Amino acid sequence: MAFTTINISQKSDQFKFKKGSYWIFRNDSTGVEDSITIEEVSEGLIITNPAQHGSGGIQNEFFSMTLLNHSTGEKYQDYLMENYIRRSSAGFPFSWPAIFLSDGVVGQKSGNIEIVSKSPSMILNNITFNNTWTVRIIAPVGTDSFFAEGTILIFSENIGLIKIVTDTGSEPIESSGVVRYKIVY
Repeated sequence: MAFTTINISQKSDQFKFKKGSYWIFRNDSTGVEDSITIEEVSEGLIITNPAQHGSGGIQNEFFSMTLLNHSTGEKYQDYLMENYIRRSSAGFPFSWPAIFLSDGVVGQKSGNIEIVSKSPSMILNNITFNNTWTVRIIAPVGTDSFFAEGTILIFSENIGLIKIVTDTGSEPIESSGVVRYKIVY
């Protein structure tokens, strides 16, 4: 039985980071730094819709990065499929909540995210980042504050996530931005 293959979009290819990549974030209020490193990568094809009753199925190309937050010891996965980056949670990777949509247009909503803005450049912590996307979480996922409704995530071309702003409405706003990074492709 033949499968239709859906590849990772060309715009998402720039986020295929390899082991050795890291990002150092600084909390804007406390000045505390936190490092995130890629510990492992894997890639391949995953069947997302099996062949049934004589018809072909669908398989998706994926690229998975296991990341380690060094201050908490927490490991999680960012999973590229089609034009999405999804962050690990319970269940099947295709159903994990999206944190980024590379081919989206401003105002586009998809699942739990919305593309709020795009900019040709942004200066953050004295670093100029090119081609940035601002994404808002519009539907909460579980109890992780990372997925709280209203959280803002800012991504930069070829760098990935550069700023996180968590505003749950009931607590002080927390924000952290990249101060150093190294990207391995």
